[in-house]
Amino acid sequence: RELGVTDVDVTTIHVWARERLNELSIKYDFKVRIMEEPQIKVILTELTNKYLLTSRVKSVNINILYSYITGSKKMDISDNYRRTLNAIEQRYINYKRDNNLYDFTDYPLYLYNVLMAYNETIKGIDALFVDEFQDVDETQLKIFDMVDSKKKFYIGDAWQSIFQFRGADGAVFSKLDDFEVFKLKKNYRSLQEIIDYATTV
Repeated sequence: RELGVTDVDVTTIHVWARERLNELSIKYDFKVRIMEEPQIKVILTELTNKYLLTSRVKSVNINILYSYITGSKKMDISDNYRRTLNAIEQRYINYKRDNNLYDFTDYPLYLYNVLMAYNETIKGIDALFVDEFQDVDETQLKIFDMVDSKKKFYIGDAWQSIFQFRGADGAVFSKLDDFEVFKLKKNYRSLQEIIDYATTV
C-alpha cells in the first residue's frame, strides 16, 4: 500500500485457476461444471464395487476413500489399504478423464483445457510470482507459460521436491526458458551442522 500497489492477488493455484475459469466462462458464455461431494461419492461407490469383484479386498469405506482422493494422503492406514485406495483413485481419475468430468482438485487442468479449446492466454496480469515452484506439476507449468506477462518470478528448491507422488515435476526448473537464475547461498533457518548432515543424505 505504501508503494501504491493495491491489486495484489495472493492465493493457491486452485483458487487462482477457478477465478480465471470464471472469467473465461463469462467471456465465452459457458458454465463451469465441478462435481460436488454427493456426485463424487456415487461414482466412487460404483468404481469400488467393481474393484471389489476382482480383488481380494472385502470392503472399502467410501468416506475414507473420498477424503483420500481429495487430498488427505497422510492418513494413518496400512500399506495394503493404501494400495487399495491408490488403485481405486486411479480408476476414478481415468473415469473423470474419459467422461470429461472435473472435481475441485482439477481446477488447473480444467483451466488449461479451456485455454486450449479457445486458443486463449491469460491476460491482465502485470507480474506472476509462484512460490514453492518445486511442487508445480506439468499442467500448472503449461498454464504459467500461458500467462501473458513479461514479469515472472519462480522461487523454490529442487531438493525440497517431495510431492512427486501427486504429480509434482522434480525437473521443473530445467524446463524454464529465458529465465535468469539467482541462487541463495545462505541458509538462515538451520545450524550449519544440520545443513552439513542433510547434504550427505
